Amino acid sequence: GAGPVTVFVAECAYGEGGTGWRVWPCALLLSCWLAANHAALPLAGSRAIELGCGLGLPALTAASLGAGDVRITDCLPKLLRTVRRSAARAARPHLVAAALLDWDQVAAPDEAEVYSTEQGVKAAQRKEAGPGGGGGEDACGVAPLPAGDRFDLLLASDVVYSLSHARQLPAVLERAAAPSRALACLMVPVRSEAHTRRFLDELAAVGFRVRLAR
Repeated sequence: GAGPVTVFVAECAYGEGGTGWRVWPCALLLSCWLAANHAALPLAGSRAIELGCGLGLPALTAASLGAGDVRITDCLPKLLRTVRRSAARAARPHLVAAALLDWDQVAAPDEAEVYSTEQGVKAAQRKEAGPGGGGGEDACGVAPLPAGDRFDLLLASDVVYSLSHARQLPAVLERAAAPSRALACLMVPVRSEAHTRRFLDELAAVGFRVRLAR
């Protein structure tokens, strides 16, 4: 293991963070797994991204363990403003940044699942940003992730809540993965067997070799 790893994580109100307003157990489990297995992972100097970050604990942990360039992404600009406060307290804050990434812009959600609590929070934040807010990035000072950015290490925890997520996340992972060398470390609880099977099938369909750890 890596020994003790200290990470500062700021929290926010639900209206700012939606379901990402607090640290959930899967984020803690993934962070502990990274710390316990860091010697066998391509962490040192790697480009790492967290998808659907919530408060970003796994990405912040990767930064503490030696990742060289870390992006912490979500669709909620106000949440990312909180994440930036945490990034500023990282051991090497100049290597850690928050960025907007809306999965709906990579792969459209299923029509039957367009509305959810998270979609409601996102819609409220965009309305507050106004027509010139570009989805909130100007209003909250958080820029979108450049479409061409590619990463060696891809992280996500507790992000498959629906069939849409099961289809969207593999597409987002494929777009963000560095060619031929990317490793995705995902902590995904089984809320629905059908959704989980669809997620694993979609991962394989876009070229990931799937290994399950329990």
